[in-house]
Amino acid sequence: MPLNIPVITRSPTSRRYTVHTDRQRWSAEQLAAVGHGRTVMEWAVRRGVREAALSCLNANFTPADIIVDEHPDGSVAMTGRVLCDGSDCHTAAQRRHYDAVEAFEAKTATEWAAKELNLAPGKVRVVQERVLPGRDRHRLRVPLGFVLAGAFCATAGGLMGRYDYAKPEGTSPGSDIEVWVGQNANSLFTQLANPSIVAGLLLVLYGIVRLLITKTTK
Repeated sequence: MPLNIPVITRSPTSRRYTVHTDRQRWSAEQLAAVGHGRTVMEWAVRRGVREAALSCLNANFTPADIIVDEHPDGSVAMTGRVLCDGSDCHTAAQRRHYDAVEAFEAKTATEWAAKELNLAPGKVRVVQERVLPGRDRHRLRVPLGFVLAGAFCATAGGLMGRYDYAKPEGTSPGSDIEVWVGQNANSLFTQLANPSIVAGLLLVLYGIVRLLITKTTK
């Protein structure tokens, strides 16, 4: 089960790492079916660590730390881990969200990382991107829509207020269509500018209030 687990150290210093890991459990029959079963199993685990992050130099060239757990039924579990400080690996690893088994592996990986970094237990934790459920995304999208619409409306009002058409000398609206359009646009924009700004600010305020209510009622 190759995994890339993003971890972050807690205060006094905050640093980001990735644990490239693979865990395999072979039954007694599987071990007996191949010569030098444990050696072959360890090789498979080390390969799994490399496959967890094929483009990572740390995963591919740093010897993995191998932990062996023997079980009463004769099966053996091996876990290989490499601690990586690459920012690209950390960013990519944050996008994965774990199932129950993977979450357990992530927890043990943080404990291992704390030992590797000579930190006290609890000073290293998993960090992941927060994924909002669809309902929450929709609830946030509505107030944000009001904020964006209000900002657009207020900006348009400000631009209209700055519009000032100057009629060229020697022309009149009755004889020049461009003059007629310019003067009528100037009159229209003058009337719409302030109401648009006020409406936009009210929409922004309403969106912010709804956003705050949404966050406090989740």
